Amino acid sequence: MKKIRITTVILLAVTFLLSIAIMPELTSAKEASGSGYSIEQRYDKVSKELVKIRGLKFKHKVPYSLRSKDYLRKFLVKSLKKELAGAKFKAYDITLKKFGFVPANFDTWNFLINLYTSEVAGLYDYNTHSMFLMKGKTSLPGMAKQEALMSQYGVSTGDVLLSHEMTHALQDQYFNLKKLIGNAKKMQNDDCENALLAVIEGDATVTMTYYMINTMGNSMGIDMSQMIDLSSMRDMMGEFSSHSGSKQFANAPLFFKRSMLFPYLDGMVFVETLKKRGGWAMVNNAFRKPPRSTEQILHTERYFMKDQPILISWTKLPKNIGAWKCITENSCGEFVTRTLFEHFLPNFDFVSIAEGWGGDRYRIYEKGNKSFLVWYTAWDRKQDAKEFMQYYLKLLKKKYSNLVWIKTTPGKAYLGRIGKTNVYLGISGKSVVVMEDVPPSLMGKLMKQAWYVNMKRWN
Repeated sequence: MKKIRITTVILLAVTFLLSIAIMPELTSAKEASGSGYSIEQRYDKVSKELVKIRGLKFKHKVPYSLRSKDYLRKFLVKSLKKELAGAKFKAYDITLKKFGFVPANFDTWNFLINLYTSEVAGLYDYNTHSMFLMKGKTSLPGMAKQEALMSQYGVSTGDVLLSHEMTHALQDQYFNLKKLIGNAKKMQNDDCENALLAVIEGDATVTMTYYMINTMGNSMGIDMSQMIDLSSMRDMMGEFSSHSGSKQFANAPLFFKRSMLFPYLDGMVFVETLKKRGGWAMVNNAFRKPPRSTEQILHTERYFMKDQPILISWTKLPKNIGAWKCITENSCGEFVTRTLFEHFLPNFDFVSIAEGWGGDRYRIYEKGNKSFLVWYTAWDRKQDAKEFMQYYLKLLKKKYSNLVWIKTTPGKAYLGRIGKTNVYLGISGKSVVVMEDVPPSLMGKLMKQAWYVNMKRWN
């Protein structure tokens, strides 16, 4: 009975802390309710325990300041405006809509503001290398029972959150987060950025988990560190987290939910797998030699095998086609590809459909208020490419209710009409090309130009 109870407590504890961890934009370090000791004492307590867990000593004390909730919200809005300034937001917005993650009339900007500021409690800022902690007490939405349970086992919500953000500070002191993230952004490859973020958040989540488990174990006089398997609990925690947290998160479109959960949940499993294989030294090495794709996060063996993604660049597809201008070029990766199929075909095996991803590149062209998509995907095997094509045909029918096929070569190429524009889906060997919303006057040339690419493995 005691073992069952401990397992149940662990289960509740980890789901509880994951619901904390996924709060908008690295939620952190709120003041603990009824902690009974000062912020300075909390800082000292948490920092000493993190050194034991993580095996890295703080090079210097992490500066922190107490701020109002309004200040933190304004800070996040300012950061978001900087991150998605001008053309960047336009590219982000049109990408979401062209792939079909949100409706054409979706107010992306106001949604993001509400989502990322709804439950902010604090954060670590790698630009100033300091933490902002919120003044006063707050409560996690829908988490009152979990917080009460944790307090019975000596766990302070504020301390757990603080451990997460202080882990980011520790990462910053040893691996320079600003430089790491900046280098990833220069690649113009969202998949690469998502993979790096999974390492950063996965490490902080695993460390936070062990901090809480150790605290609970100490209160009961037992070692609980060997009683938890984060990898096997990932799916359960994902389901739990999808239905908890703020109202904004609970009601968010699938893409936002998955994107916010990915670095914490899948990053947690990735980091825990590395830790089990080579200790914290292997986790540290992942910051020095980070994974280059979400495929390596989702399938950790690919990281060990150094199975690098394929980099794709067009050789004959112009950046500008008459009055049509390419406003964004990027890569989806296996994670976003999987999410796309989950969005449109939730009753199919969207995980399997996206497996075998090797690389991809897309462009979105715009003229006035019109736009079209060109997407080149490369797969590990011909069978993977065929499976992608088979299910993308189903996706297109779900996405466009007015789709009519006008010319098809079954198993090889499909040309369709959606209103006044065309869609195209073609396969050649291990590659598949997708084009959507293309003006008929351009389709002839694009059906040839889109196939000419250079492909090489990332070094």
